[in-house]
Amino acid sequence: MPSVPVVSVSSDGYPSRVGSRWTFLVTLALAADLVAGQQRISRGPIDDVQQSTDVAWLERIASSAAFAQEVQRASRIGMAKLLRGAAYARLGAIGTSESLAAVGRIEQSMADVSLTPSTVPLGVWPSVSWHMRDVDQVPMATAIRPDGTTFAVVAASLLGGFDLFLISTRTPDDPRSWSRPKLLGPAPQREGTRGASLAFRGPATLVLATSGTEMQFALDDIERDSDGDGWTDVEEGRIGTNPHAPDSDGDGLPDGRDACPLWPLPPANSLDDNETILQRAVFAAFALTGSRQMLYVTPATPRVHVRGYGGPIIFDRPLPSSGSSGGVYVSWRIRERSAADAVVEVTDWEGLLAAGGQDVFLKKVLGRWTVVAVKATWVS
Repeated sequence: MPSVPVVSVSSDGYPSRVGSRWTFLVTLALAADLVAGQQRISRGPIDDVQQSTDVAWLERIASSAAFAQEVQRASRIGMAKLLRGAAYARLGAIGTSESLAAVGRIEQSMADVSLTPSTVPLGVWPSVSWHMRDVDQVPMATAIRPDGTTFAVVAASLLGGFDLFLISTRTPDDPRSWSRPKLLGPAPQREGTRGASLAFRGPATLVLATSGTEMQFALDDIERDSDGDGWTDVEEGRIGTNPHAPDSDGDGLPDGRDACPLWPLPPANSLDDNETILQRAVFAAFALTGSRQMLYVTPATPRVHVRGYGGPIIFDRPLPSSGSSGGVYVSWRIRERSAADAVVEVTDWEGLLAAGGQDVFLKKVLGRWTVVAVKATWVS
C-alpha cells in the first residue's frame, strides 16, 4: 500500500511536522501559546487527562461521548473520541484496584450497547479513524407524512460504502429523537446529492430526486426485518448475515447486539493471553471512538471477538485492488510481547491517501492485561 505522509507524528500522538493543510491550524495554536517569549505547544484536555489521578472524572470521560465532547469543546486541538481513548488508557496506567474496576465498568457498559438502537442522535457521527474528521450529519432532503412524521435522507459511510440512509422522527427539532439510520442503497455521485428533494408517492412510498434522477423506496421494503434481530433485510444483505436467522453465527448473541456477527463469541474464560491482549487493544483503538462504521478486517489479521464496538466487524476482506470502496479496512497484530508488556500495532485504511496507524501499549497490572497508552504513529 503506497504511503504519502502528510504529518509526522511525535511519540505523544500529535503532529510534529506539518504539511500545508495543517499549517494554518497549527500556527494558530502555536501563536496562542507564546508565553514569556517561550514557544509552548498546548495539547489541551489530553494533557489534563494524561496527568489526572481523578478516577471518577476519567471514567466519566471514557464512558460518555457527550461528556467527552463537553470537556473537549474548550480546546482547539484534538477530538472527543481521542479524549475518550486517552482517559481509558490513563485509568489503566494508574493501575490501582479502583482504576481497574473503572476500566471493567467501561468495558461492560459498552459491551451491552445495541448496534441497532431505536434512535441515533442527528449531529456528529464519529469516524473510527483517529486521523479522519468526524462528520456533522444533516439531512439532504426531508418529507412529512400526513400523520406528522418527518422522514429524511442522509448520506453516510456506515456499512462499507457511501450510501443513502432513511431516518424519521415526530419531533424533528430534537436531534436526539431521530430513528436509527436504515440503509436505502448506494448514493449517487457525491456532487449529485446537492439540491435533492424527497416526497411521498402514495402513503408508503418515498421518491428521492437528485440531479434529474429519481429513486423510489417502499417503506415496507426499507424497514423489513424478517428475523427480528434489529438489522433490516437490506442491511443484512450488505453485512453478509442471514436475514432469516437472528443469530447468524449461533453464539447466543443476536446479530443486532453482536459486533462480530459472523465470528462466534468464545466460551467464557477460554481466551489465551494473546487473544486477550488483542481484544483489549482493538477496544481501545476503535470502540471508544463511538463510531458505528462497519469494519472490514484484512485476511492475515488474527481473529478475535470484539465487544463494545458500535458497528459490525467482518473478517477476511482484502483491501480493494484500486481506489476506495468507501469502506474502512483494519488490521492488528502483536508487535512486541513479554511476560508483562505488549505492544499491538493497529492500522486503518479508507483509501490510497487515507490511512493511519496506532500503537496500543498494554501491561499486566494486578494480574490483568490492561491498556496503558495509545499512540498515533503514522498517517498517509
